[in-house]
Amino acid sequence: MAKTMDRDFWKHEWTKHGYCSSAALPITDYFNGVVMVHNNLIAINNKNNLRDYLAEGGVTPANNYTKQVIITAVQRLVGANNNVYVACKKDSGDIYLKEIHLCLDTALRNFVSCPTANPDQRECGNHTSKIRISV
Repeated sequence: MAKTMDRDFWKHEWTKHGYCSSAALPITDYFNGVVMVHNNLIAINNKNNLRDYLAEGGVTPANNYTKQVIITAVQRLVGANNNVYVACKKDSGDIYLKEIHLCLDTALRNFVSCPTANPDQRECGNHTSKIRISV
């Protein structure tokens, strides 16, 4: 059962996040690249993950934030001119930060601006001033 779950997990990760790199990278190179991105682009400057960059930008679970405040905090990592996706989850009338999408070039070497998307597709909708961060 565990092998099936592992295989399903990695298949999902490739389908959702890696497939657009398939013209430039074979699957194993993509996943090796993901580790490299974490080690060389994210886990630097005494920060280990995206939560550390959010905290440095003043975004913590204690308050609600606008989508732009969250984006600005993440741009400390990806660059001020690079757009990121902020996805939300609605639960009992509250809007929670679900995930943040960072975009990379197809060789996984540099952050790039994510394509512009309709904000309603990311479930944040017009509730951009009420986004909560879960612990």
